[in-house]
Amino acid sequence: MKKWIAGCWMAVLLLALLSAGVYADVIVEPEGSFYRRHAEECRPLFRRYQANGEEGYIVLFDRPGGYAVANVSNGFTFTLTYLYSGREEWGYTEIGGKEEGVSSRLEGTAAGWIALSDLRPVYDSIAFREDHAEELVPFSGELDTLLSAGKAFIWYYPGAPASGSVLEELDGLSVELCYTDTDGRLWGWVGAYCGWRDIWLCLSDPDEENLPVVEPNQPPLIPAQPAPPVPAPYLRILFAIVLAAFAVGITAALLRIFWKQEKR
Repeated sequence: MKKWIAGCWMAVLLLALLSAGVYADVIVEPEGSFYRRHAEECRPLFRRYQANGEEGYIVLFDRPGGYAVANVSNGFTFTLTYLYSGREEWGYTEIGGKEEGVSSRLEGTAAGWIALSDLRPVYDSIAFREDHAEELVPFSGELDTLLSAGKAFIWYYPGAPASGSVLEELDGLSVELCYTDTDGRLWGWVGAYCGWRDIWLCLSDPDEENLPVVEPNQPPLIPAQPAPPVPAPYLRILFAIVLAAFAVGITAALLRIFWKQEKR
């Protein structure tokens, strides 16, 4: 009997591990009633932003316009996984409640929504392609220089600081768009390859890591201030107390009515 039970537990564990492997690449949907009510107005985003509030910090809310979950100092970088488009745009994220620059009442993960107006997007391939849309053309050339080099450094966009990552397997690589920078270097955009997504390769100098860095045009980062402590949601607690008291009162009144009817 014990062996049979142990076998069942092993089977359950194996199924759990297999499930974890299958869904490893799935973006987890936000939790909470707000997302369940507004799922049709949300879409996956998965893009990095920096806190850039006017007061030197921003607020992470449990829902747009809700109560504060955490305060985050300007310059803190996080990934927004979902975007809500209502009267304002809000992004969903999950961060460590005790990370540097974060003030939260939670010991573990702080999850919630941030107004995009309080954020500065981290310049990336998406921003580069938006800024240089008229200069991008479909790639129809040869990859001889790239293939002969045998490896290629990965860049987040042309002119970005070196990522330090290298592609050493180039068979089957497909370059979709190309861009020529002001120094005449040819760059190729790769949508997806070997687990990488939305990356650039310098087709003229694929194995050169020390290429010039070009500072993108970005909104200024407002100087950071220490994130203040998050106040307890007193109004929410008071409302819950009042609601509970009201429910108790209604129940007592009903019991009193029923008691009188039974006496008759």
